[in-house]
Amino acid sequence: MMKTKQHHKHDVNVRQETEIVLQAVRDLPHAYGAHYLRKLLQGRSDLGIKEGHETLQSFGQLAEWHFDRVDCLIRLLIAEGYLKIADARFGTIDLDMKGVEFLQNPHELWVSSKKLRTNAYDIRLTMELRQIRAQLSAEEQKPPYRIFSNYAMQQMVQTKPRDVVELKQIPGIGDYKADRYGHLILQSIEAIRQQKKKDRAVRTFKKAHNATHQAVKSMFESGMSVEEMAKKRGVKESTIRQYLFNLHQAGQIDLMPWIETQVEGTALEKSKNYFESAQNPRLKEAYEMLGLDYDTLRLCRLYVANLNSVQTELRYDYAS
Repeated sequence: MMKTKQHHKHDVNVRQETEIVLQAVRDLPHAYGAHYLRKLLQGRSDLGIKEGHETLQSFGQLAEWHFDRVDCLIRLLIAEGYLKIADARFGTIDLDMKGVEFLQNPHELWVSSKKLRTNAYDIRLTMELRQIRAQLSAEEQKPPYRIFSNYAMQQMVQTKPRDVVELKQIPGIGDYKADRYGHLILQSIEAIRQQKKKDRAVRTFKKAHNATHQAVKSMFESGMSVEEMAKKRGVKESTIRQYLFNLHQAGQIDLMPWIETQVEGTALEKSKNYFESAQNPRLKEAYEMLGLDYDTLRLCRLYVANLNSVQTELRYDYAS
């Protein structure tokens, strides 16, 4: 989320860059996609800038920014309502109301530095989707944009659809393309999702062997409560719970019997039913449906998760 004040030491003020991007969109005679907009802002005449656009004030103004950083800023401005998608079929961009107001009255705009870089998994997924598009383009003798546009690809990376129904919600991906190309696209997305899940679990498994986690493990096994452990370690109770979750996921301790003593039976049963039946269970949705606090819901979610096979695989990976 973009803010008007700095809230964290890693926040970055993007007022000047935002103004440059919005001016470029305003000054272009027609709506263009994010890819072309980035080329313009970076002054990449060698990549096909239309005649006359080199004279725009914004041309080359973000030449020192990495292309991924520019792309991230454009996506943020769309998400925050400074820019909008003019035509979802092609991903062309126009000014939105907040963007118009900003140009009339520019102000500081802060964003977390993490928001200005694409994570490694999304980069990998983008590369794989490009390869799929290139392969299909060659097989069907169609230009790549006829398979799916850059904007559609960007939306796939951001939303990561889980099935054909969700894939069809991507602008430019109708029934025909979803049915024809969907299995390749969804297979690639799911592979990245599973890799990310496994990588996170491996990191958790390794982390559970450090001194802090082992100290919490000893206190837990001695029968100390979360409150007592937090007081002894000088940390919040939520931090202790996270240590316990990590230890459980790494197979260091078994939280199942403990959770049964921490959560009232009716609440545990209600949560169990939700997490087992929901197609895409989310804590916020569970909170709204069940009226239980987030700490309780996290315990219940862990309770219903089948971690045995993952633990076995992780122990093998870590040992090898």
